[in-house]
Amino acid sequence: MKSLSPNRIAQILAVAFVLPGILGFFPNPVIGPDGLFAANTAHNLVHLVTAALFLFMSTQSASAARRFTQVFGVIYLLVGVMGFLVLGGSEEGMLLGVVHINQLDNFLHIGLGVLICVAGFAFPKAPAS
Repeated sequence: MKSLSPNRIAQILAVAFVLPGILGFFPNPVIGPDGLFAANTAHNLVHLVTAALFLFMSTQSASAARRFTQVFGVIYLLVGVMGFLVLGGSEEGMLLGVVHINQLDNFLHIGLGVLICVAGFAFPKAPAS
C-alpha cells in the first residue's frame, strides 16, 4: 500500500474542516448554536479559514505541508486544553470571547489535535525529489 503524502493529508484535512464550516451555517442537530457541537459564525469561519490554509499548504512542498500539519496539530491540542480551562465546569461558553464552544467541542479538539499530530509527526518524511 502506498503511503499518503503530506500534501494528500493536507487535502484530506482541508475537506474535513470545510464540511463543518459550511454545515454550521445551516440549522442542524450536529453543529451550530443548538447543535451537539456548539458553533457560532466565528467558529464556522475558523473552520473555513483552517480548510483554506490546509488546501493552500497541500499545493506547497511536501516538507511545508508536513510542517504545517505538525504545527496545526499542536495548536489544536492547545485549543482543546484552553477550552477546558475556559469552560471549567460550565457546559458551554466563549473561547477568546468570540468562538462559541461546549465541552464536547473540547474533546473533539483534543482528539483532532492528536490525529493531526500523528499525521504530521508519525508518517515518514517524503523522500527528496
